[in-house]
Amino acid sequence: MLNSVNTIDVATNFHPLRVLLVDDDIYMCELTVEVLAELGINNVAIAHSGQDGLDLFVAADPKPDLVLCDLCMPGMDGFQFLRKIAAKSYTGEVVIISSYNHHAPASSEWTLANYKASILKLAEKLARLQGLNVRGSLEKPIARAKLSELIATIPIIPTIPTLQQG
Repeated sequence: MLNSVNTIDVATNFHPLRVLLVDDDIYMCELTVEVLAELGINNVAIAHSGQDGLDLFVAADPKPDLVLCDLCMPGMDGFQFLRKIAAKSYTGEVVIISSYNHHAPASSEWTLANYKASILKLAEKLARLQGLNVRGSLEKPIARAKLSELIATIPIIPTIPTLQQG
């Protein structure tokens, strides 16, 4: 189902939404891709780290309509990734995902390891303060109905790739 450039292409029920999925959990990526395919979304780029996600984001022309981003990843985590795309004036939609909504992982690498409230709601607020268009957040595993509800009204604006001056 995945090709060599980490893009999903399912030939059923085409939906023009361009999605960037950033999650280090390969199983969750596969599950999310299946859910998106059931919704007719077949243009999904996958990154298994925040840095790979940022690289795909920077290279993308046009930019994705939707970014699905996990929070807890080694190296550049989801908070850092979202901060970086906000700094690049990303105007698309964001859905934040995590399996650690009420109990943060016990890791010295993760900034919020001792945070006791809803991490997803905090992440939404922080991302909005940075100027991102946050649709909402989802706890893993992602439920088809909830994802469908969050992305059902995302406007798709046809874009023409920018020509390189040379």
